[in-house]
Amino acid sequence: MGDGAVWIWNIGEQHFPAAVQIVDLYHAREHLWNLAPKLYPNDAARQKRWIMAARDKVDNGRIESLLASLRARGPATPE
Repeated sequence: MGDGAVWIWNIGEQHFPAAVQIVDLYHAREHLWNLAPKLYPNDAARQKRWIMAARDKVDNGRIESLLASLRARGPATPE
């Protein structure tokens, strides 16, 4: 379990290649807060609504649903 940092995943893969790596709930939610302004720049209300819906999916283990909805959007910006 980690915070999602690439260097942590790399160490995990190096030392425990068969392990399942999981982002802890606190950091998963933090990543949502970092993503929301990229999805809805200059629209705090939409950011918050999106975070609440995305957080519900994360909290209830519906990660694939969240990822599918993000992939369907396509990149709004290169970032």
